Amino acid sequence: MTSAGTPLIWSLLAAPAALIGLSIATCVAPANFQLAHMREQPSGAGAVRQLGGFVVVPLFFIGMAVAVWHSPDETRLPAVLGGATALLWIIGILDDRRHLPASVRLVAHLSASAAVALAVDSSATITGGLIAWWLERILLVIGLTAFINMINFMDGMDLMTVAGFGVPLTACVLLLVDGSRGDPVCFATLAIAAALLGFAFFNRPPARLYLGDSGSLPLGLAAGTICVALALKADIVSALLPFGYYLIDFGSTLALRVGRHENLFQAHSQHAYQMARKAGRSEWWVLRRVILVNLVLAVTAWFSINATYAVGVVLAAVLATVCSFGVVVHFRTQGHAFTKA
Repeated sequence: MTSAGTPLIWSLLAAPAALIGLSIATCVAPANFQLAHMREQPSGAGAVRQLGGFVVVPLFFIGMAVAVWHSPDETRLPAVLGGATALLWIIGILDDRRHLPASVRLVAHLSASAAVALAVDSSATITGGLIAWWLERILLVIGLTAFINMINFMDGMDLMTVAGFGVPLTACVLLLVDGSRGDPVCFATLAIAAALLGFAFFNRPPARLYLGDSGSLPLGLAAGTICVALALKADIVSALLPFGYYLIDFGSTLALRVGRHENLFQAHSQHAYQMARKAGRSEWWVLRRVILVNLVLAVTAWFSINATYAVGVVLAAVLATVCSFGVVVHFRTQGHAFTKA
């Protein structure tokens, strides 16, 4: 077995481990523990507990520990990422329990992002030296913070994080993984993707459990970090393509809310996929389209990374953008489609 074999096996075992862990958690945790108070739920549905993060995130830590054990030369970034993830996990637990002020959450997000950005090899550059090192690190902090909030805000429908986040996350890992050695960050992130499969059993419509901020915040940091790693290996465009739909849905919703002068830190249900739900479309109708576009985006990312000429990267980016925008517009116009029908 290669040095990557054992971490890979442990990462994939996160799926059944999550299923077992969440089964135990649902039985042990009190009925009123970590109830979702801020999230819109189907009419007549009881409050749902936010227990997903209590199992998924520890499996990320275990996956990281196993991978570091087999690759002891690579400890700086994994150690810092582990500490930053722990910070967001605690903040998420507290926020799920008792809504924290936006300032406290933002400081935690920026602190975790800054720690990871500064832990990246100082000789590594995403822009190829086109901008100063310090400016690139500032942009990394902003990008990581954006990913943390994107994954958190987009977790607004049953199974959305599994379909909308798990698929592109897995694509990034597969594009990044090197079978000849064990990359701790890569395999720990794979453990998250696998754990989401176990979580899916409890989160499928109608959901019995939610991920909660204790899960979505750490997952956002892990996603941002794996994108940074992929950008260092290939390029920033290829690294972002798998998350194209999330980026455009999140970005367009943010722009619309800014235009309406709304509080950006306040919970809402204005994402494109949520508008489709409000128009009467089922969760599965939305999820099928999200999964399909994410698979297309994964293919465009692979094509972009393996393109011989720059025109290939441009074509992949254009196709990904058109597909992502198309799905977002498709979701947002469902109300008009129902009216015409």
